[in-house]
Amino acid sequence: MNNLPPQTTSFIGREHEIAEVSRLLGASRLLTLTGVGGGGKTRLALQVAGSLLDTFPDGTWFIELAPLSDPSLVVPAVARGLRVPEEPDRTLVESLVASAASKRLLLILDGCEHLAAASAHLATRLLQACPSVRILVTSREALAIAEEVTFRVPSLPVPHAGAAPSPDDLMSCDAVRLFVERAAVIEPAFHVIPENAAALARICRRLDGIPLALELAAAQLTALTADQIADRLDDRFRLLTDASRTALPRRETLRAAMDWSYDLLPDGERAVLRRASVFAGGFGLEAAMTVCAGDGIAADEIRLLVGRLVDKSLLLEVPLGGEARFRLPEAVRRYGRDRLLTEDELARARARHRDWYLALAERSEAELQGIDQQRWIARLEREHDNLREAIAFSAGQPSSSEAVRLVAALWWFWHTRGYLAEGRGWLAKVIDAGPTDDPRARARALYGAGFLAWRQGDFDQAQAFGRESLGIARALGNALGMAAATSLLEQVARSQGHYARAAALPEQSLAMFRELGDAWGIATALIAAGNAARFQGNYGRAREALEESLELFRRTSDPSGTAAALHFLALVARDQEDYARAEAAGQESVDLNRELGDASRVAFSLHVLGLVARDQGQDARAEALLEESLGIFRELEDTWGVTTALVSLGVAARLRGARVRATTLLQEGLSLRKRLGDKVGIAECLEDLAAVAAGDAPERAVRLLGAGEALRGAMGAQLPPAHRADCEHAAEIALARLGQETFDHAWSAGRRLGVESAVDEALMLTVPAPDRAGGSETARRR
Repeated sequence: MNNLPPQTTSFIGREHEIAEVSRLLGASRLLTLTGVGGGGKTRLALQVAGSLLDTFPDGTWFIELAPLSDPSLVVPAVARGLRVPEEPDRTLVESLVASAASKRLLLILDGCEHLAAASAHLATRLLQACPSVRILVTSREALAIAEEVTFRVPSLPVPHAGAAPSPDDLMSCDAVRLFVERAAVIEPAFHVIPENAAALARICRRLDGIPLALELAAAQLTALTADQIADRLDDRFRLLTDASRTALPRRETLRAAMDWSYDLLPDGERAVLRRASVFAGGFGLEAAMTVCAGDGIAADEIRLLVGRLVDKSLLLEVPLGGEARFRLPEAVRRYGRDRLLTEDELARARARHRDWYLALAERSEAELQGIDQQRWIARLEREHDNLREAIAFSAGQPSSSEAVRLVAALWWFWHTRGYLAEGRGWLAKVIDAGPTDDPRARARALYGAGFLAWRQGDFDQAQAFGRESLGIARALGNALGMAAATSLLEQVARSQGHYARAAALPEQSLAMFRELGDAWGIATALIAAGNAARFQGNYGRAREALEESLELFRRTSDPSGTAAALHFLALVARDQEDYARAEAAGQESVDLNRELGDASRVAFSLHVLGLVARDQGQDARAEALLEESLGIFRELEDTWGVTTALVSLGVAARLRGARVRATTLLQEGLSLRKRLGDKVGIAECLEDLAAVAAGDAPERAVRLLGAGEALRGAMGAQLPPAHRADCEHAAEIALARLGQETFDHAWSAGRRLGVESAVDEALMLTVPAPDRAGGSETARRR
């Protein structure tokens, strides 16, 4: 297992360094490769890691820290790279340490110098708690912590000064070989001949064998000969040496080489290089045409200027998903950022960058609910580093409405992709900054923060955010905002088992919309009222509200609203065992959502049809529908939707007696809910697995039931009525096998387990084959 990025150019020389770094890494738990920027630290680290893949059975993981500017993002970046999920009641660094504690893996932290303190702190935690983890760091300076061994990456060997070398002698020198190979990409006919041998030797010596500097010089062969490059380098470095009155220090070489390359650029190319330094982690041409244009450079010139910078190795082209993307080598990006400061352009460039990504984020809000959901989720994922950069810049501006608009637009992406803790962190940072001149955006941000808090079982915080969002929406007369906030508060109340309050909230909202005469608000509030009544078991009121909502949406020709009303009518009909009505409404909802191209809602409606089939004992059809729903959620990379489908499939498998399959599905669902920090969902999975295990592992089943009860109690969440019968049935089976004393002891032990231990115990659960039935018919109506 590894995530090492593919290398697009060959690796030249360094046989001794590879052997030495491999030896040191075998003997040391923390090895830091230091050296000048552009000196090849990352390439050497990747080359060594690639040669040692078999040494680390739990993976070799490359974490690029250079694009990050905020030290607080170091741990999330490493956790994401190691596929460590967020967990309730535990910090992300604690989860990371726990996950790696028993693993034999290699972690590569690349580009740490600007995040040295955060990187050092994380490395220390991992070294203390994870005895089989090795860490390989690349940084311009050491982390300066215990156990660290450093290796300074030398520049490539250069030709000796003195007599003119022969072409064969030169090609035995690594610096020359690198220059010639990179030159051949630009000028395929280029090779070492007696006429250019002396110039090549001078170039490599002047550039001190620094790989990036050599590549930059080779790129100039599009316009200059080797002799001309050597002459101009002589001028550049002679000036530097005269100014300092000392021999040329190696640490100045790259800067001088970059100054030289930069001075050779026309003004337009210089401006694009400077301005492109505000991007983090790469960018597309469309973004460059906005961010890098202006001040005398037209947007339609950017394509040509970017291409010229690629030709000169100052920009790297990185094709991704059929789209041309570009990035600056990190040393060049830092150089460009310095130049932006020198030219007093940094604030303007970052503002243009922020404005571009704000527009992208706000456009994505609608697209994430439409036919192009999958493409837009992938696009936001590609741009996540840039979005973080835009939020960080905006959050640093006083009363920034842009920061609020950004987080308000992105919360659903964070939810869908499982960035719940990070999303909540950004939302809280922006919300805590206080009111802005855009209260509508603040209300949306509050709703998003409340929704993510609700998903993680932080009901008090969710309720506080929901109430503030509702207050702002009411003051603005914003019907959509009022409906959304009321829905959130209803979900929170329902999750806590406050069913009467949950039912009253949408009725209050409905009365307000009726008073305003807002037809869309009435129809939306009726859906919330109907769903709340359904959870109370008041099916008459639920059906009445949903049918009125359906009529209003049909009358106003709103297909999306119509599909939503049909979806919830299908659920009510299912609860009443009116399966013909449930199937008809569910199928019409699927058809409408397919016409709209709303894949997410198609998946949820298919999920309802699968539950209806499951209730009727149509096991094959039920699993086919639920599998189709799961497949769509996986394509969308909708983690929450995937967990929903997995759990329903697990219950379906249990009901038909396929307990091994049920266990596997429920355990996968539990793992994802743990990653999301979905405490209510974790409790549900523990209880579902208890129902599977009650017959064969009654003591473990009781512990899981006790753990689920304790987790719900800690959140103030009640056991839903539809789920209660299953838990009671599992408890009865276990009690009959254990007796009261053992049962009570196991229940008490389960309540003391804690979330982490309970999840671990549930994930270790196995059931004997062959499968046999052991479920409750009540589960067919869950």
